[in-house]
Amino acid sequence: MTPSELLGSTEVFSSLPPAHIDQIAARLERSEFPRGTDLVVQGGPGDALFIIEFGKVGVFMRDEQFGLDIEVAQLGPGDCVGEMALITGAPRSATVTAIANTLAHKLDKAVFDAILAQSPKVQRDLMKVLAKRLQIVSGRQSVPFISLAKYEPDPQLCALVPEAVVRRHNMVPVAFEDGGVTVAAVDPSNVTGLEELRKLLQGMRLRPAAASREDFERFVERVMAVPSARASIVKAREQNLRFLTDGEDIPASAGAVSGAEILQLVNQIIAHGIEVGASDIHIEPSREGTRVRFRVHGSLEARPGTIPPEAHKPLISRFKVLAKLDITETRKPQDGRISIDMGGRSVDLRLSLIPTKLGQKLVARILDAGTALVELEKLVVAEKVRAAVRKMFYAPHGAVLVTGPTGSGKTTTMYSALLERRNPEINIVTVEDPVEFHLDGVNQVEIGPTLGLDFSAVLKSLLRPDPDIIMVRETRDLETARVALQAGMTGRLVFTSFHTNDCVSSVVRLLEMGVEPFLLANSLVGVIHQRLVRRICPHCKAPFEYFPQIVENLRAVGVIGSTVPTLYRAKGCERCQNAGYQGRLAAFEILVVTDPVRAAIARQAPPVEILGAASQGAFVPLSRYLGFLLQHGLTAPGEVLGALPRRGT
Repeated sequence: MTPSELLGSTEVFSSLPPAHIDQIAARLERSEFPRGTDLVVQGGPGDALFIIEFGKVGVFMRDEQFGLDIEVAQLGPGDCVGEMALITGAPRSATVTAIANTLAHKLDKAVFDAILAQSPKVQRDLMKVLAKRLQIVSGRQSVPFISLAKYEPDPQLCALVPEAVVRRHNMVPVAFEDGGVTVAAVDPSNVTGLEELRKLLQGMRLRPAAASREDFERFVERVMAVPSARASIVKAREQNLRFLTDGEDIPASAGAVSGAEILQLVNQIIAHGIEVGASDIHIEPSREGTRVRFRVHGSLEARPGTIPPEAHKPLISRFKVLAKLDITETRKPQDGRISIDMGGRSVDLRLSLIPTKLGQKLVARILDAGTALVELEKLVVAEKVRAAVRKMFYAPHGAVLVTGPTGSGKTTTMYSALLERRNPEINIVTVEDPVEFHLDGVNQVEIGPTLGLDFSAVLKSLLRPDPDIIMVRETRDLETARVALQAGMTGRLVFTSFHTNDCVSSVVRLLEMGVEPFLLANSLVGVIHQRLVRRICPHCKAPFEYFPQIVENLRAVGVIGSTVPTLYRAKGCERCQNAGYQGRLAAFEILVVTDPVRAAIARQAPPVEILGAASQGAFVPLSRYLGFLLQHGLTAPGEVLGALPRRGT
């Protein structure tokens, strides 16, 4: 393609006569940009326009809060780069980097200004571009602002949307008007929230409207002023519990080792655990009696009341019967599973029994797909970090590591990625021990010692049916790591979890395990490390001036800078049962494997060099993400300091 033909293919210059195009083409300066080199740099002067002949460039905007370069666009042959900076005279708003070997033609600002001065047609085309962009912005902002004082809560509408959804998205249906539902929202641009309400409201046409946060909170208080039926809900859930095994009900008589009171007690314990959103139920023997505790928002809370010591054995036996375990075995650990149907809602309990001096202790992990399967929008609350995480999960091939300590939500993150990638045209397979949640459209393979299967053996066999995406629940050994990384090199996208304390140590540990540097460098897409912190209750949080030492500790670990944001303390209220917290948030550290990072891994560089290679917009430290949560009033300083790994660990 000649320079004149290239100019004629662009939106800006295509309307010019051929003679004018030839004159401009003569002023173009041809430049080659190898992969990884910058055409323009964010903050630099707008001194030239580039027209791409072949290759591909990425447009990256630097997010100062996270120090991350976010790719906002990719441009190819015929596209122009840098025209807006020439028009406004402002510094470059983004960095443009060649992501493949690129040939571009440079047009200096002086020539461009002369073209604008002499050609109304070019001015018109530029105005069209600006008008299109303005139209898009105006369309997004054309949402009315309303006062909720004139609206009375509609019981029928409010019954269709759970309080958890209203609180999560800060939006609530207020009226059915003119054939549509008016939805008041603190943030009307929250597309995820609107889509969830659209599903709950059975496809009704929604009309978003903006409302102030104070007005929204007052309206929701009026909605929730109806007397609570919490106790009756728990009772109803007890009655609706239906225990399943191999698809059949377990009759109450199957628990013959227990009396009617034990059957009722088991139902009460399970129903209460599900109602309060517990992740685990602990049933522990003691000399005074059986103690039942529920892990809610990461902390254990004791069940009110006492259970006499003589009830412990029949209580444990009832759980064993439901899980089809040997009720006579009391000296060896046992694992089992109970499936429950609760009014059409599927909940699983994963049991773990261990012998103690005073009897068997039971821990039941509550696996509720209705609350545990979370969309990425809700999981990664920082938008810029979410974009980088989503890009990893949409890579065409390679391996993504999700790391963190036990109980940090690694499986939830991988399931969120699978939920988003599910598609009839994609073959997705998981290898799990055990399968935690059923996902429609995903082939889930369960392994375990009793089946004689391990991760690496199943993973090798799965490569033959040619899956597009593979989730390996956990990488435990060298063989599994090698097979997973090799699958990533041969056209598959692999998600797997790993137990490490940060992103870079994941890379180092795999190399120390014996993974070949070239294999790791060429297959690894990125590493996601995560921790959990409690979400401060939005109803009772209040600004609080913490001791100077706490502020200094936050500054010392890089969570805050010289400017101290408004910090909050949780006081406790009825909404959070005086705990001061509601639910938990994931805090992330991400490492994107760019070419400099890949080169550092390939030569087995020490951790400090890998970090140095990643510092140019490819790494978000955990401390910076925690700082984001703190600055937005989503958690408290104690949670932040507790989530950061200790030095030397």
